[in-house]
Amino acid sequence: MKKSRLPAAVGAFSKHAAHIHRNSILRYVPNVTRFIRASRRSWIPPGALTNSGVNTACNHPQDPTVFQQKGASERRFLLSVNYVLLAQLATVLFTLPVRADVDQDICTAGSRGEIATIKHVIDGDTVILSDQRRVRLIGIDTPEIGHDGRPSEPGAYQAREFLRKILAQNPSVRLIYDQEHFDRYNRTLAHLFLPDATNVQAALLYEGMATPLTIPPNLQFTDCYQQKTGIAIQRRQGLWSLPQYQPMPVVKMDGTERGYHIITGQVRRVKESRSSIWIQLEANVTLRIQRSDLPYFKGMNLDKLAGETVQARGWLSLRNNELRMQLRHLVDLQISGTIPGN
Repeated sequence: MKKSRLPAAVGAFSKHAAHIHRNSILRYVPNVTRFIRASRRSWIPPGALTNSGVNTACNHPQDPTVFQQKGASERRFLLSVNYVLLAQLATVLFTLPVRADVDQDICTAGSRGEIATIKHVIDGDTVILSDQRRVRLIGIDTPEIGHDGRPSEPGAYQAREFLRKILAQNPSVRLIYDQEHFDRYNRTLAHLFLPDATNVQAALLYEGMATPLTIPPNLQFTDCYQQKTGIAIQRRQGLWSLPQYQPMPVVKMDGTERGYHIITGQVRRVKESRSSIWIQLEANVTLRIQRSDLPYFKGMNLDKLAGETVQARGWLSLRNNELRMQLRHLVDLQISGTIPGN
């Protein structure tokens, strides 16, 4: 009796399949079924249904069925073994682990976190829970709603209404904490997720309702938030359609600019102090990086920036008769180019 080669072939294929990513299953499984040996003389042709007797092409088509040939018991045995092996192979393929570095959504958080209920939305980046805790959404900043006679910033009400709408439909949320659980105002810091796993901060950034706020060490979803911001900028969505949020050369600034801006300019000199690195641009504008944040600028030769053109994004304020912008992470500083999305 000749031994069937199918078990060895399937075994070899199983070893190879162990290295296949789960997303490739639908590409490989049809190839397995296309080359199933129905008997020694019969093959299932490509594209044929495996359970259709009429689709089996045999070397001896005059034979009514496989099981009417000589040695039918042997063939039944081999065919049953084939089915068992293929069933085992399918089990292996559909239970392969997902590789962490391939096709993994950078905005998801799995099933971890604390379940909470939203009671009230204060503005686009702050909510109150049913247990009265105030939660500040990590990684984003939305325009301020005016208080004490001060006008609201453009986009403030739109951001609040957007957040109210999605939370009204899903008052039960999941809080994902980062390295720090509280800010200096004793507000709880968290990433917010809806029951369907939607990242709330990512949704706000994607719609242009918020700007990214990268503050170490709370960097768990930085890549996600940068990605969504880039998409919104490219589409000029929401805030990114307003003049204030367009890149501005520092030589064209008049000194009255305040708040969030994207600025570009040439570096005149880089100075150091005990506490900070000072990147002085033309037109009396300075970028400040505290020494405690230098680990978040790895790979960037700050001492060699003189003469380079840079683009920075953040909040402008007036200090010692000069406009200053503090940077906390390298995602907010681009050299000889533009910030992703612009």
